Amino acid sequence: MNVVFIAIDALRADRLGCYGYDRPTSPFIDSLAAEGVVFDNHFAPVVPTQPAFTSIFTGAGPLRTGVVAHEGRYAPNPNCIWLPAVLKQLDYHTVSVDNLADHKPWFWRGFEYYINPRKRGDFPDCHAFNERTVEWLTHTRREPFFMHLHFWDPHTPYLPKREHMLSFYQGDPTTTNVGSLDPFYDRPQVERWPKTWFGTLLEQWPDTQGPRIEDKDFICAMYDAEVRTADDGVREVVETLERQGILDDTLIFIFGAHGEELAGQHGIWFDHHGLYDSNIRVPMIMYWPKGLGGGRRVSAMTQHPDIAATVIDLLGKQVPEVVDGQSMLPLARGEKETSHWNHTLMTCESTWQCKWAMRTPEYKLIVSREPDYHEKPPVELYDLLADPGELTNIVNDNADLTRTLLTRFDLLLKSMLEQRGLKQDPIATHGLTLGRRMFERLGRPYPPPRNGWKGHPVPALAGARPSRAAAKA
Repeated sequence: MNVVFIAIDALRADRLGCYGYDRPTSPFIDSLAAEGVVFDNHFAPVVPTQPAFTSIFTGAGPLRTGVVAHEGRYAPNPNCIWLPAVLKQLDYHTVSVDNLADHKPWFWRGFEYYINPRKRGDFPDCHAFNERTVEWLTHTRREPFFMHLHFWDPHTPYLPKREHMLSFYQGDPTTTNVGSLDPFYDRPQVERWPKTWFGTLLEQWPDTQGPRIEDKDFICAMYDAEVRTADDGVREVVETLERQGILDDTLIFIFGAHGEELAGQHGIWFDHHGLYDSNIRVPMIMYWPKGLGGGRRVSAMTQHPDIAATVIDLLGKQVPEVVDGQSMLPLARGEKETSHWNHTLMTCESTWQCKWAMRTPEYKLIVSREPDYHEKPPVELYDLLADPGELTNIVNDNADLTRTLLTRFDLLLKSMLEQRGLKQDPIATHGLTLGRRMFERLGRPYPPPRNGWKGHPVPALAGARPSRAAAKA
């Protein structure tokens, strides 16, 4: 049996047809989903890319790996497993078609072949990655094998091929919905984007009348077109496996590393930070013609650490204690309906902002460890059943519920920290990485002065020194 990961960066679940989207972004993925297993509530425990993939390959959450931020301070905890290395020891031939090792050396680990088709500064589409993928599968493959394939198409900047651009937008984006992108132009996440990225789109779009792109729906359409491009890439890989006669005996995981914030619904434009579901809820589809019954949907909440546990379980090996995830196979086979997360997930980031989120099926609680440049309140609470878009913070109108959930959050976080032998909450002590740039561009100091901003206290742990956040309170 072979295992293939097709990881699609910045792919949010709700932009795929099999997750309810009404635009034709994913016809081929949808066809696989109809014959495979769809996990409706799969989440990244940490964002964005580097910490998310570290969690995927270790089967551990960020508190255990120590990697809580993109371009963060620390390498993964050496006590954690590394799935490619585990598979290599089990006589799997391991190959990665990716470029993450350009940024962090641990992404080389365990791969017999590491194929990087990307040059620094370039944003090749999935077909460039697939050219090398198809070559390996056709000429170099030995079985059994584990392949990790990383597509970047929906990642900012969205620069799809013209054929897909025209499928998702008609009209003149320079004269439509004028003013809708003003907040983006005032505070772009990356300073060069209005000229480089938007400038390129403007050159490619026919018959424009205005001086700049004005319609936010146009940029969202370009995201959809990039998802459609990735769908073509998935088709190429699956058809290659079929031509080689190995599709039936290959377990394919199709998933997002993290999601994407699009048109400023949470004050975030075309980027992947924040702990709203648009950024942490990602697709997870398992497709294995020989080994899984098709047409099943799983409603139980699952997380990235479950992926490594699933592969290890599938090979008949005991999942190590340092793996935080549990196998998704019983869920995928319909043998159980609830996951080991006990209806509550925790996720965090320390890249653009320092925050924790606790998610249940009914509520999302977001706790900030320091002020962020979006000027969000210290505590946010959303009713996911009444407000799935997380647009209305109900903290002020629900004091008792907020206290109850904060107490639950504190107890859960404290337990997680103590179980991993940690003396401090790393989200309170690590500090921002990429987010420092935005503070600097806005002429604001980092760490930010609190100026009366009162965050929720970090839970006290035995023998712990005061955190940076607590010291400044």
